[in-house]
Amino acid sequence: MKLRKQLFTFFLMVLVGVAPFMIWGGSNMTAGQEDWLRVIGLYGEDPEGNMVLIQVDADGQLTIPLKGINPDEDLATVKLDANDQLYVMMKGLGDNIVAVDDEGHLSAIMKGEITGGELTHVRVDGGGQIIMVPRGQSGYYLAVDTQGHLSAIMKGEITGGELTHVRVDAGGQIIMVPRGQSGNYMAVDSSGFITAVLKGKYLEGLETIGLDSEGRISGYLVDDLDLWGQILRVGNAEQAARLGSPVSWDRRGQVQAVFDFSKGFHGVRQVPGAGDGAIELSPTVWQYGGYSVKLIGDKTTPFYSYIGAYMAVPPTDVWGCAINWSAEPTPAYLEMRLEGVIENTFYQGRIRYDFANTKLQYRKTPPDWVDIGTKDLEIANYIFHRMKVVIDLDNEVFVRVLLNNTQYDMSAALTTSSAPTVGDYARCEVYVYSDDGENDVVYLDTLIFTVKEPT
Repeated sequence: MKLRKQLFTFFLMVLVGVAPFMIWGGSNMTAGQEDWLRVIGLYGEDPEGNMVLIQVDADGQLTIPLKGINPDEDLATVKLDANDQLYVMMKGLGDNIVAVDDEGHLSAIMKGEITGGELTHVRVDGGGQIIMVPRGQSGYYLAVDTQGHLSAIMKGEITGGELTHVRVDAGGQIIMVPRGQSGNYMAVDSSGFITAVLKGKYLEGLETIGLDSEGRISGYLVDDLDLWGQILRVGNAEQAARLGSPVSWDRRGQVQAVFDFSKGFHGVRQVPGAGDGAIELSPTVWQYGGYSVKLIGDKTTPFYSYIGAYMAVPPTDVWGCAINWSAEPTPAYLEMRLEGVIENTFYQGRIRYDFANTKLQYRKTPPDWVDIGTKDLEIANYIFHRMKVVIDLDNEVFVRVLLNNTQYDMSAALTTSSAPTVGDYARCEVYVYSDDGENDVVYLDTLIFTVKEPT
């Protein structure tokens, strides 16, 4: 029996290794009881190395005091509060104890880094709200007034990329100067009204809309485009000239005079040939007004007869003359001369139709005839044709020549000029030239003189 007790003791020691306590059995165990009911005593080793009996309380529970190492590296007993809860003191990295108030709330002092890397306290107001002063990316703080309103200075970028202040008036309203896409600013008068220049489309560009002295828009009555694709502008005088008139073909330019011979020659100069040429009014061949001028050329030199329509010199340098005509087969030439005497200079633009060669030609200096183009016309006294010449007296050039449905750009062709004989006038002359030995005939139905022709 004693051997078995010793073996049991040895087994416990082996089980726990070098245990801080020892279990011993002996003769004091209760005799007559089963081995598992016998009382044993637990021993542990105290700091001095002595074996001390481990005690239990009245309920048989093992009482163990917990210890930990204090800052001095000594063992100290871990304490419990009145509710047997473990009493813990929390510390931060700075070895300072974390504060807890009497209600158990963690008390913390928040800090933030200021310029230079230094830490300083984050402040709160009387209501415990964090006091924050916002600032911009540039490092400047936002200004707030005594009522809590944010005060801001707005800036905008000006030409060159520089920033400048956005201004407000005495009422706090932003002062804005609007401008257009072109970069020009809108004009505003002292009463705050916008001053505007109205523009409208003219051909391929914009033109300013004009006003009279009372601020009224100056306007024109506008018809559809003419046969040449030009805009038709008709003022009161122009409309009166065109109502019921033969102006129905090329309607560019302003009509200065219309000769339809319905009341005779009415001021038209008549120059028949030196021989048997003649000029008559014909009531049988006409398109407008009931009459036409019948020009009969000479059989012999100079072979021509002509009429001339005279006008006062207009205050414009671009003139036009258009005629409506037919012929009996077949004259040599039909010639137009648009001429003017202005400030002691005689200006002249001459064109002709060569019937035999079906050529339209102009006269240049030295006196040569130059082809403009070829146009084959059917010639009969009942088939009327239109022909027009436009010249620029200021630049001494032709502008254009028209024959029926064909327009010729003549802006590179020079007109002729010379010293005058006498007078100050504008005129358009129409000549018929006969072939040798013939009295050829041209019927002139209308003659129209225009000014302010577009170039």
